[in-house]
Amino acid sequence: PVPVWRRVYPAGPLVAHVLGYVGEVTREELERYSPGDYRGGDYVGKGGVEEFYESVLRGTPGQEAIEVDARGRKVKRIGFIEPGQGKDLELALDLGAQRLASELMAGRVGAVFAMDVHNGNVKVLFSSPNFDANPLAWGISSREWNELMRDPVKPMLNRVIAGTYPPASTFKVVPAFAALAENAVTKRTTFTCTGGTRVGNRFFRCWKRDGGHGPVNVVKGLRDSCDVFFYQAGLRTGIDALVKWGAVFGVGEPTGIDLPGEARGNIAGPAWKLERFKERWYPGDTANYSIGQGFLLLTPIQLARIYAAIANGGKLVTPRLLKGAETSVSLQLPEGPLAIVKEGIEEVVLRGTGRRAGLYGVSVAGKTGTAENPHGDDHAWFVGYAPVENPRYVAVALIEAGLHGSSAAGPVVGELLGYLCRFD
Repeated sequence: PVPVWRRVYPAGPLVAHVLGYVGEVTREELERYSPGDYRGGDYVGKGGVEEFYESVLRGTPGQEAIEVDARGRKVKRIGFIEPGQGKDLELALDLGAQRLASELMAGRVGAVFAMDVHNGNVKVLFSSPNFDANPLAWGISSREWNELMRDPVKPMLNRVIAGTYPPASTFKVVPAFAALAENAVTKRTTFTCTGGTRVGNRFFRCWKRDGGHGPVNVVKGLRDSCDVFFYQAGLRTGIDALVKWGAVFGVGEPTGIDLPGEARGNIAGPAWKLERFKERWYPGDTANYSIGQGFLLLTPIQLARIYAAIANGGKLVTPRLLKGAETSVSLQLPEGPLAIVKEGIEEVVLRGTGRRAGLYGVSVAGKTGTAENPHGDDHAWFVGYAPVENPRYVAVALIEAGLHGSSAAGPVVGELLGYLCRFD
């Protein structure tokens, strides 16, 4: 019998969104690749590392040239090229931490991601629900494929890099930094929160409607996630400066991770709104923007990258699954605003809305978020880094329709950071 070669993925669904799978090349893919590189029946990487590093993993096919007689029978070999083996790749992924993320997300829809804040080495990249790559690599029927594609919870979607969501209060670090860097506020500036504030002819509520937070400065604003502080600080800063600093932190651009299919998210702003809706930008849009709502959309990996830049002192790292491939850009961030923002998000876990993230044996700084979801219950966010004294890892959890970041997503990030720091 002729041996049949099959790609086997021992970790199965656990790493499906990371690795992708191999499958028979389609007509569309044949047109995409250089002529002569592939023929019908060849296998190519589809999704994940398999697709991104296809040219490295594949190797080169062998060739044999033979002379035949009039009847087509082989007379002699006149040329032979040995097939070249593809290269092995070593990934930075921590399989134990990946397994923990999978357990923490059991029965939930969402994403968990963690990386080294200094070099971008990806330790966890888990999207839920997931799929088993093995049947796809071995071949499934078109009916099974269509069922997978039509599944309403979208198991094939890598939510870490391609799911876009309003970041909600997790984004407040950017308006806080922008307001301080632009001298729109100082650490001593306070706004009084009575449960809401008027912007133009609309009343914008704080999440704490019953009496509000009282006098709030930027540190308390981050700690207690006071919306009124950020409405006022954002309006003082202005949308152009908010968009400018968002872009500095990588909002609206792919992070450059070594995976195909990464989404850009949406940095929005007046020019975008005019082009998209033929409408001008209103102060109410700026107020919404300042609390991470409205038109703003981020992927979980983009949000983690922002917090990594805060943790490492202003370096925008490129997330990398391939071990040893490190790139980053120094943002030249002013130290004063950075120190104040760090103080605010340390307070979040010590005394604020993120206390439940700090119960896992490691000091955490981070931020909760509860994002409005037009299709149902609010999405729950938490993003943070640890240990506070000497940051090493950043992690983010997004739970679709998870209601509250503090209770749903905070413990996921806290436990994951505890694990990574303990087994470092």
